[in-house]
Amino acid sequence: MPVGLFPDVEYPSLSCALPNKFRLWLCSDGVLECLPGKTLDTRLKELEQLVSESVTLEQLRDRLAETNALLAEEDAEFDANQERDALPDDLTIMMVSGFGHAD
Repeated sequence: MPVGLFPDVEYPSLSCALPNKFRLWLCSDGVLECLPGKTLDTRLKELEQLVSESVTLEQLRDRLAETNALLAEEDAEFDANQERDALPDDLTIMMVSGFGHAD
């Protein structure tokens, strides 16, 4: 359930141990609109690849924008008046890194 949209929703509390050096990427589902593929699994694999190749949020954002622009070029039915090269407004990405991380 989306956070804040439904009253009296209970969310499970989950935890796991993390190493001293880690990067944890948290993304809203809006990121899926920027990725190629017809299935959720395909898009998630693409996201995993982009994240593994990105060190900073800026790198990931730029790669998503490039991918999104390429999708627009390939999409013959896309309305030419819309700017697909801009990222969707419902896209949120946060990176948390461990204290041992150089950044």
